[in-house]
Amino acid sequence: MVWNKKLTVLLIGIIACVCSVQAQVKILRGVILDKQSDEPIPYASAVFKKSGAGVLSDSLGKFILELKSWPVGDTLVVNNVGYKPTLIPFTDIKDSASITIYIEVLPPQHEAVVKVKYNRALWFWRRIIAHKSKNDKHSLLISKTLGDIEEILPAEIFVRIHHSTIVNINAVTHYSRTDGGYVVMNTNEKLMVSKARKEVLLQRLGLMKS
Repeated sequence: MVWNKKLTVLLIGIIACVCSVQAQVKILRGVILDKQSDEPIPYASAVFKKSGAGVLSDSLGKFILELKSWPVGDTLVVNNVGYKPTLIPFTDIKDSASITIYIEVLPPQHEAVVKVKYNRALWFWRRIIAHKSKNDKHSLLISKTLGDIEEILPAEIFVRIHHSTIVNINAVTHYSRTDGGYVVMNTNEKLMVSKARKEVLLQRLGLMKS
């Protein structure tokens, strides 16, 4: 009888500790959208300036941050290639919150265009091969805008499906019309398709209705 009482007290203590830990976790949910088109922005970074806690948005522009304490006085900095950094200050103490963040596209830079006689695509490819040993087989770090890359890639193989995404059309295994439209790659990765580029993609996939 004494042992049963001790076991009951122990179980109550464990449950209380678990509840206490769960109560301390603060949940921040959010979605990052293009301010002009209202489309989700995949793989944007959302990082708190002081604490350094952060996360990347998923292929649908959504993210979840679990925090030990609410970041009062801190600022969430949202960044993505081709967009202006967006700052979200936090002042109120809450257990959880859900926010929608709109980010703006950077204005075009007025740069001088120099016409050259050599094969730009060949030069670019040679640069990739020259640095192949420094990059793994899954990723490649380059200092070019996506627009520059789109110009030199073969149009019959690659297609731009989003402001921040170009895909190999041969690697697309499926197109879904749910959640605004997305493609599934042969790596099982889901990538959002913007409204402005959906028609071109469907034509390339042979899914346009006559």
